[in-house]
Amino acid sequence: IAKLAHWEWLPGRSEMLWSEELYRVIGIDRSAGLPTLDNLLDRVHPEDRSSLEKALQSSDDPSDTWTLDHRVLRPDGEIRVVRQRAEVERGPDGDPDRICGTLQDITDRRRAEDQIRQLAYYDPLTALPNRRMLEEHLEGVLAGADGEKIALMIVDLDRFKRVNDTLGYGGGDELLRAVARRLHRCVESVAGRSGGAGSLTTARIGSDEFAVVLDEVRSLEEVATVARKVLESMREPFLIEGKSLVMEASIGTAMHPDDGRDVHALIRNANTAMHHAKEAGRGLQRFFRAAMNERATRNLGIESGLRQAVDRDEFLVYYQPLWGTHSEAIVGLEALVRWPSEEYGLVTPSEFIPLAEESGIIESIGEWVLRATCRQGRAWLEAGFDLPRLSVNVSSLQLREPELFPLVDSILHETRLPAEHLGVEITESALLTDRPAVTANLESLRELGVRVSLDDFGTGFSSLSHIVRYPIDTLKIDQSFVRGIGRKGQSGPVISAVVAMAHQLELNVVAEGVETAEQEAFLRREGCDALQGYRLARPMSVAALNRLLSRR
Repeated sequence: IAKLAHWEWLPGRSEMLWSEELYRVIGIDRSAGLPTLDNLLDRVHPEDRSSLEKALQSSDDPSDTWTLDHRVLRPDGEIRVVRQRAEVERGPDGDPDRICGTLQDITDRRRAEDQIRQLAYYDPLTALPNRRMLEEHLEGVLAGADGEKIALMIVDLDRFKRVNDTLGYGGGDELLRAVARRLHRCVESVAGRSGGAGSLTTARIGSDEFAVVLDEVRSLEEVATVARKVLESMREPFLIEGKSLVMEASIGTAMHPDDGRDVHALIRNANTAMHHAKEAGRGLQRFFRAAMNERATRNLGIESGLRQAVDRDEFLVYYQPLWGTHSEAIVGLEALVRWPSEEYGLVTPSEFIPLAEESGIIESIGEWVLRATCRQGRAWLEAGFDLPRLSVNVSSLQLREPELFPLVDSILHETRLPAEHLGVEITESALLTDRPAVTANLESLRELGVRVSLDDFGTGFSSLSHIVRYPIDTLKIDQSFVRGIGRKGQSGPVISAVVAMAHQLELNVVAEGVETAEQEAFLRREGCDALQGYRLARPMSVAALNRLLSRR
C-alpha cells in the first residue's frame, strides 16, 4: 500500500539486495536478472542518474544519511518519482561497509503537491502566475538586485465591465484568456528583440489587471518601449464569440529602487501610476512620480469625505441656464452639484464625481441633488416665478437600478413639483447595455411627464439606433464639437448633420459649451433649439438666479 521498498549494497560490489516491492516500483521482472547496481541505475531517468551515483559514493561525505528524490523510467515508458533514503554503516577505519536504503514511490503525492501548487500560485482562468506568485517572485528578484533596476508594470484593461455587461461573464472570461496569451507573447517578443530584460514574468493579479516584471533594466526608454508595444498589441481586435472587440489598456510603472525598495511599495506605486494613466485619458502609460502619492492620498480623503458630505448636507446646487434661440429666454436650468469641503476647499465635480462613481457613492449624491433641485423648483413656483424645466444628471449606475423611477416619483410627490418641470440628463455610456431596467425607467419617466436628454452626444459608445429605441426628447451636442467650430476639422458639418437628423426625429437640440460669438452665431444659423455655456451664462447660485428670474 505504501509502495515502500528497501535495498542493501556493499560498496565496491556489483550485487545488491532488493525487496520484492523494489522490483515492482522500478518495473523489473524478478526473473529478468539479478539485483545489481547497474540494473538499478539503468532504471533511473538519465537526467537524474548522476545525482544518485554521487549519493552512493558517500565515502568522502561525513554525513551518515542522505535523501534524494529522482525519477524512474520504467520499461513501458512510464515515469515515476521516487524518494531514496539511505544510511551509511562505517567500519572501524571510517570507511563505509554497508549502505541500507529505502525507496518509496511518491508519484501520486508529487502530483497532488503540484496540483496544490498550481491552485496556490496560478490563476485558473488564464494559467498565468497569480498575485501570490508575483509577490514571491519579486521578493527573490529584489533580494538579488544588488543595485540593478527592476520595473513593475501594472496593466489594467479599460472599460472591461462593459464586455461582461454585453457578452456576459463567459465572453469576459474568453477575452481575459486571449489578453493573457497576447500579453505574454508580446512581452517575450519585445524583450527578445531588445535584449535588455534579463528575465521577465507576466501575471494576472486582479479581475482585469495584469502585471509584468522586467529585471536588469538599463533605461526608462527600454521599459517605455515594452509598455508602448503592449498598448499597441491590446488595440489589435480580439475575436470573441464571433464579435470583433477593440480594447485598450492603461499601464502604470514603478521602478526599483527609486520608487520602492520592497514588494508592497513597488506594487502600490505602480498601481497609483496606472490610475493616473486612466485619469489622463486611458490607453496610456505613466511612470510613477512622488506627487502621485499625494494625489492618491487626497483622492482617498475626498472619497471618505463624500460619504459624510451626503449625511451632513454639505453639497450646493448651482444652476446653469439654457437659452432658447427662438424665444431668447431661459428655457431650462441644469442642476450642477458643488462641494465646499471644509478640509479641501471647493472640490469641483470633475474631481469628485469620478471618485463617487467608482465607490458607488454617486447614487446617494444623485438622490440628494434630485431632492434638493425639486425642493428649489417648488420654492420658485411658490414665489411666482415662470419656472423653466429643471434638468438633473442621472448616472449610468442610477439608470440601471429598478428603483430609479419609484425614487423620482416619490420625490416629486414629496416636494409637490409637477413632473413637467423636471428633466433628466443621461450619457451615451448609460445606454451601452440593453438592460430591461434602463428601458423601463426611461419609459416610466416619459409617461410621468419627465423629459429625457442625451448628454455629451457624439462622444460615447452607443449607436444611432439608441436614439430611436429609447424615449429621448433632447440631444445635447458635446462641447468638444462646439470648440471645433471655425477651426480646421469637421466639427461644423458634424453639428449640421446632428441638428438635421434630430429635427427629422422630432428631437430638440441643445449645444453646450458655447463660449464665443462665432460659436453662437454658427449654432443659431444651424437651427439649434437652445444654447448653454459661458457665452450666455455661467452656473449660478440660487440667490443669483433669483435676481435673474425676477427680471423675466
